[in-house]
Amino acid sequence: MTSPQRPAPGPLPGPEGTEPQVLTSARQAVLRVLREHAAPMTVDEASHACGLHNNTVRAHLDALVEAGFARRFRAPITGRGRPAWRYEATLAGSEAGAEYAALAVALADQVAELPDARAVAHAAGVAWGGSLARDRSAPAQASPREQLREDFDRMGFAPDEASAGHQDLVLRQCPMLDAARRVPHVVCTVHQGLAAALVEAAGADPGSVRVEPFSVPGGCLVRIEGAGS
Repeated sequence: MTSPQRPAPGPLPGPEGTEPQVLTSARQAVLRVLREHAAPMTVDEASHACGLHNNTVRAHLDALVEAGFARRFRAPITGRGRPAWRYEATLAGSEAGAEYAALAVALADQVAELPDARAVAHAAGVAWGGSLARDRSAPAQASPREQLREDFDRMGFAPDEASAGHQDLVLRQCPMLDAARRVPHVVCTVHQGLAAALVEAAGADPGSVRVEPFSVPGGCLVRIEGAGS
């Protein structure tokens, strides 16, 4: 009797393709609406744009979130009552997702040939993180840890809790997994710089976060120290 296989170290690939076969035509249509809208959408807004019932669209949106093609978050509190959920397409769900993944492989291969590849990769990640932080629609209200989780979620990394009572996160997907497997010292160092810049922009020490690639079954561990819970 053979023993069950343990999950392989490292994350799963991010969702592939812009019109994945795993999605029904109705869900592809909802995804296209998210892509084409300039801002995150509520269920009511998406239902109006699609011409479908709210409950139908809500089910499609939640399926897109589960598949990694969209993210869901609460709108800012502006008055009484619970704010509505808003949905937007992730990078993996964008029209350019597949092209970015291919470009990442090509660029990572080139950077890997440089004598200071790690330093270049880290600087690129820091610059990327700084740009993302500047593009946030409103000042961060969450703790640095929660802001980092939200940012990774937006980019399609599907962050999860490492374990109860710990601040660490596990990245369950990687939109650049092919490149990360080919040249981990480049791509994973970019992600280290990215994480450092994002927590610094949220008010924490950039040295408080450490990305440990392919270190746990089914994910990459992100260790966070003193960044708020």
